[in-house]
Amino acid sequence: MPGIDAAGTTSIMRICAMDTFRQPPESDQSDLQGLLALLRRQRIPIIVCAIAAAGAAYLLSLRQPDKFQATARVLYTDPGTNGLVGGGDPARALDTFVSLATTDDVLTPVVKDLGLASTGAIRDATSVTADPAGNLISVSATGNNAAAAAVLANGVARGLVEWRESNRKRQLQARIDYLQGQLNHLAGKTSPSELAAAADIRTQLADQQAQLHVPSPELTLVSPAAIPSAPFSPKPMRNALFGLLAGLVLGFGLGMIRDRLDRRLRSVDEIESSYPWPTLGVVPLHESGRDRRTGLVDFSEISGLADSYRNIRTNLTLVSLNDETQKVWAISSAMPGEGKSAAAANLAGAFASSGLRVLAISADLHAPTLHEYFNQNHHARPGLIEVLARQVRADEAAIDASLSGGPTSARGGSLHIIGNERVFSDPATLFQSPMMESLLDWARQQFDVVVLDAPPLLYTAEASLLGRLADGLILVARINHLTRNEAVRASRLLETVQIRPTGVIVSGAKDTDLGYGYGHRSSAEDDFILPAPEPARRRSKA
Repeated sequence: MPGIDAAGTTSIMRICAMDTFRQPPESDQSDLQGLLALLRRQRIPIIVCAIAAAGAAYLLSLRQPDKFQATARVLYTDPGTNGLVGGGDPARALDTFVSLATTDDVLTPVVKDLGLASTGAIRDATSVTADPAGNLISVSATGNNAAAAAVLANGVARGLVEWRESNRKRQLQARIDYLQGQLNHLAGKTSPSELAAAADIRTQLADQQAQLHVPSPELTLVSPAAIPSAPFSPKPMRNALFGLLAGLVLGFGLGMIRDRLDRRLRSVDEIESSYPWPTLGVVPLHESGRDRRTGLVDFSEISGLADSYRNIRTNLTLVSLNDETQKVWAISSAMPGEGKSAAAANLAGAFASSGLRVLAISADLHAPTLHEYFNQNHHARPGLIEVLARQVRADEAAIDASLSGGPTSARGGSLHIIGNERVFSDPATLFQSPMMESLLDWARQQFDVVVLDAPPLLYTAEASLLGRLADGLILVARINHLTRNEAVRASRLLETVQIRPTGVIVSGAKDTDLGYGYGHRSSAEDDFILPAPEPARRRSKA
């Protein structure tokens, strides 16, 4: 490749090369970043579960019958004082009344008064709570009818008050009967002590009889239950909100399971941690569809995709700065569908746009697609198979692939392609033949850069052969396509055949994965401009 005359510029670029290809550090994402990344990857199942759960809760709520709730409140007054707070233990007394409110002794009269079936039915429809701060007992009743709920709440509240009053009177009556018996026993006694005892009993008896005829303020119904104007349940919006929260939790759990089972590499960092070779560049996501020509970059314009390949071209130039014999680059990938053919076509165009003589060779004889990226008619034209079979000379098969206003119009570079549309069953026999070495020797003499579109590593053995024949192997790894297991297998295969790739091109990146801006040419392109090459020598026969 053309060298740099200025020694100072050469030194600077060596330093740049060292910095560029330093091994990337391991990712040090925080737990929060990992959680956000998981939410971003699994957002679809999480959203679907949340919406489904919220919708199901809302629809089920609409199908439920309306239920009404009414509440009556009873005030507790300490019997030891005239105030609201007594000298005993009001909190304990309130808890006792809450427990007694749903006993059969309290509810049996309510069943008779309201004509209900049993105390169990009342107990199921009633809840009693205490508020020690306000010395209040709340009796809430739930039913399908608003008026019936209010009647039931008031019935239980009054039943508690009446039971307490009846129980108080029974206790007073028992005390009166006891005192009356004592008084009867002292009748006719004349000793001073017995007369004093009889007088004391009469005083107590009068006090107990007075309390018997005075209502106790211990429990008072202060707030009867009113007929509710709106149903207590169901509440579709509230249930939908709870369903949404439950769906989010369920969706997050399912997302974590899917994330564990999904072994795809989802970011540049994950690919860099799986492949132990430097990253040459990151290519943004671009779907060419059925027409692969739309995937070929027009290097006469400014775009993010063009900037990506300019950066990769510059990085490869820095790698081979001290080795002018390093001209042939084999482009491969671990698996099909990672964009290796698109990378080969655009990398060839990027080199040609800088003024170099470039030859692109379609060396994937199992699924040839490189020719589809160029606006040329390759139908029935001789290609790589015919060259290796000695049916046609290499200079006759290498056709001009320059695009109008495209990659080769700016600085006088040229782009030729030896295409291929035929599928060959055993390409390894062709690549191991002397004709393949002869073809590459001819290409090194006639061109500044040679790009081989090689097959995937894990599908065929030819990729390893081409990697040994080429001066450098470049792997293409696509985000959300390549799995961790496939990357490990590809790395072990290359280690076995003793091939160390020059670097990795990460394809299919989104805006958040790219490490440089869009809408401008890269700084590397502006700082490093290759000089115009000498006129191409006469092509020799391969």
